[in-house]
Amino acid sequence: MRYLAVLILITISAGLFGADTTTVFLDYRKDEIKKKKAYFYQNITKKKNGMWFESIHLMDGTIQSTGTYSSKDLTTKNGHFIFYTINGKKDEEGNYVDDEKNGIWTTYYSSGSKKLEGVYANGERDSIWTGWHENGQLELIGSYEKGERVGEWNSYFSNGTLWENSNYNEEGEYIGTYSKYYKNGSIRDTGNYVDDKKVGEWKYYFKNGQVSCEAMYENGNEINSSYWNSDGSVQSDTSNVNRDPHFPGGEAEMYKFLGQNLTYPTEARDNNIFGRVYVSFVVRKDGSIEDIRILRGVHPLIDEVSLNVIEKMPDWIPGIDHNRIISVKFNLPILFSLQ
Repeated sequence: MRYLAVLILITISAGLFGADTTTVFLDYRKDEIKKKKAYFYQNITKKKNGMWFESIHLMDGTIQSTGTYSSKDLTTKNGHFIFYTINGKKDEEGNYVDDEKNGIWTTYYSSGSKKLEGVYANGERDSIWTGWHENGQLELIGSYEKGERVGEWNSYFSNGTLWENSNYNEEGEYIGTYSKYYKNGSIRDTGNYVDDKKVGEWKYYFKNGQVSCEAMYENGNEINSSYWNSDGSVQSDTSNVNRDPHFPGGEAEMYKFLGQNLTYPTEARDNNIFGRVYVSFVVRKDGSIEDIRILRGVHPLIDEVSLNVIEKMPDWIPGIDHNRIISVKFNLPILFSLQ
């Protein structure tokens, strides 16, 4: 939602913000509001080149974003923009041309190290993109064309070993050979794709190198398969060789748990703060939960209670993939609503 300086424009002295600077007070949703109820303030300054520079701050002065627009109504982004976390750490930066991302864009970890960097062309990802783990090790590298992954892509573990090798056609679909590896470097999955569908023979392995499954695919459908245990013995009962991780008792019990253990922060409620938090976590082979992170937050108050409720969860039933108990990354949306 674009927030315009229409009613509550206050001219600030040149000594504080510079000439031709106005400020607007905003609520959490970035709608105009009176100063005493404001969550942010927005400064708008006319530059010598005729462009308009905007900066948004928390009321304590913590920077949240800066950028340049073509006109005072702030409808078209043109120039360099920097976005910050709620704590004032640089989160993302790059350039806009006529309201579309263009050129190099970079995202950062809270430590300040680069997380992801690549090129936009007319608002779509293009050319080579590179990602890094927080320790500086390469995490992924590959190319985009008109917003779609193309050609060869490689992903790596934080220790530098290859995790995944994949290939894509111009539509961003899997094609050709595909391989996934364990952190110790041994092969985990290997096979071929045609237009995003598995074809021919695929093999799946335990970490010790023993085959867990050999399967034949036709147009993406498994037509036959054989399974083994990690000691090489045949797994004749195939009723439970694939299973998604799940909360004990199923989804209904999970949402019951969330309802009983989530508390809406009073300060967030009083400030009309609401929205959907996306939490990521890993369900380990033993069902325990770790690596809990906010994928997309709403506000630190709400984000914190979301992390806390996931930490309180009991162990899950772990996932099984081609007769292998595996760790699985799980994404969970949690809705905070004032209604």
